[in-house]
Amino acid sequence: MNNINLVKNVAGVSASDDDLRYFGGSTGTLPHTKAVTLSIDFLVSKKSTLTITLTMTMMGARDFRKYSVWQEAVDYASFVYEVTGKMPWFEKKGLCDQLQRAVVSISSNIAEGAARSSDTDFCHFLDFALGSAFEVETQLTIAKNVGYFKNLDTDLDVNFQELMDKIHSIERQLNGLINSIRNQR
Repeated sequence: MNNINLVKNVAGVSASDDDLRYFGGSTGTLPHTKAVTLSIDFLVSKKSTLTITLTMTMMGARDFRKYSVWQEAVDYASFVYEVTGKMPWFEKKGLCDQLQRAVVSISSNIAEGAARSSDTDFCHFLDFALGSAFEVETQLTIAKNVGYFKNLDTDLDVNFQELMDKIHSIERQLNGLINSIRNQR
């Protein structure tokens, strides 16, 4: 097999082994999609060559910072941290701790999913983010039911309905993003 001539072609440009790390060109409907073509020429005899060409669509990392739902989730988490900082001291290791973990999980799962190579995996992490948003909504409802919002300091302008409206907005955006990605397939 020492007569194998290996020719690599990446988006129409001949490339060396080192250059294969670069996936030039763009195909598909998403900006993070790249086409990679690999052609392999096999010398079958002195007069004939067999060429096998494979074209694959590669997914690159998405920039999670460009998703408005990610930014809104980060801002929301910062505000929820302020709110939980004003809740009763005996809840710091209970409801507050759980609420903080859940609210941080929303934007974290969006970011982690954006790094995944497939839309299916990305949606899987968006589903986790949506689940965390529902968890935050539930925990805020419990905090309201036990009276924690009535007892918050007046220096923090906290309106339970405003907190709920913001988490509902995040949930709607996540649902929309999930549906738009899944409907592209």
